[in-house]
Amino acid sequence: MNVVITILILILMLGILLLTHELGHLLLAKGFNVFCLEYSIGFGPKLFSWKKKGGETMYSLRAIPLGGYVSMYAEGVETEGIIIPKERSIEGISAGKRALVMMGGIAMNLLFSLLFTFIYALAFPSSYQSQALYLDLENSSSIKTSYALWGEGTLGEFSFSSETNRILAPEIAEDSNLNQAGFLVDSGILFYDQETNELLSDTPYVALFMPSGVVHSDLFSSLKFYPTSSSLPVTNVDQQLGVEGHADLTKPAYYFKGNESFTLELSVFSSADKENRPTSEEVLAYQKVPVSIKAKKVGENITLEGGSFLITPLEEYAPFGERMLLGCEYFANFFVAIGQGLGALFTFDFSQLGSVVAMGSMLSQSSAALGWGRTFFFYGGYLALNLAIFNLLPIPGLDGWQLLVTGVERVFKRKIPDKVKNIVSYIGLGLLLILGIGIIIKDVIGLF
Repeated sequence: MNVVITILILILMLGILLLTHELGHLLLAKGFNVFCLEYSIGFGPKLFSWKKKGGETMYSLRAIPLGGYVSMYAEGVETEGIIIPKERSIEGISAGKRALVMMGGIAMNLLFSLLFTFIYALAFPSSYQSQALYLDLENSSSIKTSYALWGEGTLGEFSFSSETNRILAPEIAEDSNLNQAGFLVDSGILFYDQETNELLSDTPYVALFMPSGVVHSDLFSSLKFYPTSSSLPVTNVDQQLGVEGHADLTKPAYYFKGNESFTLELSVFSSADKENRPTSEEVLAYQKVPVSIKAKKVGENITLEGGSFLITPLEEYAPFGERMLLGCEYFANFFVAIGQGLGALFTFDFSQLGSVVAMGSMLSQSSAALGWGRTFFFYGGYLALNLAIFNLLPIPGLDGWQLLVTGVERVFKRKIPDKVKNIVSYIGLGLLLILGIGIIIKDVIGLF
């Protein structure tokens, strides 16, 4: 059922973006009184068409949903016997107006990207897996930051029934690009064979909790183990918080075979309520809870046994100004991600590019963690900006190419023959289609 919903959501999302992109061209063209023959979503064989009685534009849905177009009258175009004055052709308006028509779709995508992104930032509550804690520790005059993960359930022999119980996570581990890798919940972990009690690891490991989103995350299934770094020092503050070492994220994580056992020593404390930050005294009076964990292989899956403890996120609406800043931050991050994708395109690193298949997979995973509402507006905003920037590229068949042609004709005051423009555009569209199909095949193979 989730696959069906994902496909329907993806079709709806792409449909809105393609409809509005071509609508941007259509509205500006009609605003400048250009005769528009057809407004089409998709390419190839026609599946459906409609034309208002006495109207001039045919509205069509075609078989290949990889784009769309607005067919505008130009010299040499068949008009079924209708006499259309030259000033109503796309060439009959000024170069500046032609450029605005070509920019119409890009502007519409940019508008919808902003709309979707800020709906995501403003309409949904912020979700916090952890809470920043400010501690005044011994031998340290400055205020230090730590983190607490809300949770409830059982840890070994101990039972925690209130959501006001928290696990102390002294730090957030980050990779070299400052991407969050997880919350540190224990260090100095050694792995043993369950039956022989033989030591399986010759170096201690650090346990990181990797949350799965804004839904409840099972503590044990969300743990990942990294070797202890030899280059990151253990400070006095670390020692007071029970940190014996930091995660070396440049090395591969430890993967279970199904017969390991190890012990976590989790720092658990309680406070009066979930929403308010506890005092330093409450945090520093935490109780170390040792939990014996066994890795068990069931079929192809590895499960961890030792309790059932859920991390429960807090959702709340941040102040309006803070949510507006978050929307700006999301929008800026979209630019960075799209820039990386374009870099991969121009360096022919197609492994970094994704098709609608990869997008569907991301939507499915994201919806499980964030819910469909958040997923739709977040990825809708990202896709809309992606379409806007991609269409600016001067690649034959894209809006950027039409803008380039218009600019060249204006500078040299000479019209490029329609036959040449059409041939180059068809070649460009053909190459884009081949590239798109190739990436789809790559992503389908990757699913298996």
